[in-house]
Amino acid sequence: LNKVTVECPSAGICQTFLCDKWLARDEGDGLIERQLNELLSARRQQAKQSTYEVWIWTSDIRAAGTDSNVFLQMYGESGQTDIISLDNKSNNFERGSLDKFTVSAPVVGALYKIRVWHDDTSPAAGWHLDKVQVYEPESGRKALFRCGRWLDRGEDDKETVRELPAVSGGLYPTPLPVVQYTVSVTTSKRAGAGTDADVYLCIAGERGDTGDRWLRKSTTGINKFERGDTNEFVVSAVSLGELRKIRLGHNNEGASPGWFCESVTVTGPDVQGGGSLTFLVNRWLADDEDDGAL
Repeated sequence: LNKVTVECPSAGICQTFLCDKWLARDEGDGLIERQLNELLSARRQQAKQSTYEVWIWTSDIRAAGTDSNVFLQMYGESGQTDIISLDNKSNNFERGSLDKFTVSAPVVGALYKIRVWHDDTSPAAGWHLDKVQVYEPESGRKALFRCGRWLDRGEDDKETVRELPAVSGGLYPTPLPVVQYTVSVTTSKRAGAGTDADVYLCIAGERGDTGDRWLRKSTTGINKFERGDTNEFVVSAVSLGELRKIRLGHNNEGASPGWFCESVTVTGPDVQGGGSLTFLVNRWLADDEDDGAL
């Protein structure tokens, strides 16, 4: 036996106990039982984990259910969880149903928003989500998030992701507003600057981020990210507060995926600097140009 590693999610530590001896009657000292002492220098701190009970109600209207894979991310006073995959293998998310999940995720404190989406991979992908409740037994906190909208490429605003503020039991006594951010993306005029790839954007602020959003539907034209063009998109999210940064990328697909982005401007009612903030890019996002980053 070389060593034993013990992780304690509730305490947020990982401990290592060294052995490096045989447990065998015909090897070494013949012992088959060992008492191991912790190697304190190897102890690691980890994010404390908690158990959350997630209840999801699908609306009781025609074609409300989905067979796609559903995901959740939670945001609280002390951070955000990783992306959580909600099992959809036993007829979950059917019309009029209540589905209950127990998940383990980092402790993030009182919640102020969640993001729910699906991957649009099934023939019956469209989903009408009624509401979500998140209960953390350890703290006793129970937050409610109302939706009442489609997550469907063919319904409503054609989006498959929703950000929902806590309407009760959350961090703030009054729910945060859901804001429509207008995103203007300018492609350089240099030769070969346009791209055929699918582009995504993440906007980050003092209250979390939007997650990666695919920029599919431009309000200024069908052909997106052509050389010298500026395309506008709308990203709906719970108010981010003061904006801090963006992350931009693409999936490197299509006949000509390489892209030279000039700038990204984000406009919204809560954006600092008069409601508009520009992020200069002026770099290639291409695996055969610049540093090869996408």
